[in-house]
Amino acid sequence: MNRPRHVAPVVLVAALLLAGCSQPAAEPEARTARAADERAAAAEEPGESASDEPAYTPRTASGTIVSDDGLTSAAFEIETFLRTLEDGETEEIGEIRFADLTATVTTLGVGGELIGSDPGPCFDTGMRTGGGDITVGPAEGSQTTTMPVDAEGRAVVELVLLVHEQDPNAACFNRVIARAPLVWDED
Repeated sequence: MNRPRHVAPVVLVAALLLAGCSQPAAEPEARTARAADERAAAAEEPGESASDEPAYTPRTASGTIVSDDGLTSAAFEIETFLRTLEDGETEEIGEIRFADLTATVTTLGVGGELIGSDPGPCFDTGMRTGGGDITVGPAEGSQTTTMPVDAEGRAVVELVLLVHEQDPNAACFNRVIARAPLVWDED
C-alpha cells in the first residue's frame, strides 16, 4: 500500500498535542504538598505591609459531617492560609483534612456554601466554592483537599459533601449528601 510520507508525522504531531492537552489531575499527595508550600511561602512574607494592614492570622475549624441517612460521615479539620495570585492579590484558602471517612461511593466532591446562598439538594448553581474530589475507602486513610473559604466577599459557612451523578436525566449533576456548619475557632 502506498501511503503519503506526510501521514506519520501528522499523526505523531497530533498525538503529541493531545498528550500535552490532557494532563492528569493532581493526586491528593500533590495537592497537600502544594498547599504546604503555599502556607510556608505565606509564613515567610513580612507581617506588616506598607499600608499598615495587620498580619494574617490563620483560622481553624473542626467538626463532623454526617449525611441524613448516616451512611456518609467524617471528622474534619480546616486550617486557612493565604495564597498569592498571579496578579499579586491574595485569597484565603482552607486546607481540609478528613479522617474516618465512610461512604457508599468511592469518590465524593467537596464544596462550601457561601453566606446568602440558597442551600438545596443540588450543588449545581448559586454562590458556592469547590474543593475538588476525595477518594473514599479503608485503604485510602485520611484525605486532604483545598478550597477557597470566601468568594466575592462572602465567607463559607457550611462544608458540603456531594456525589457527581452519572445519569444525564438526574435532577442534579452534583447532589448534596451531607452538610456541616463551619464554626471557626476563636483566637
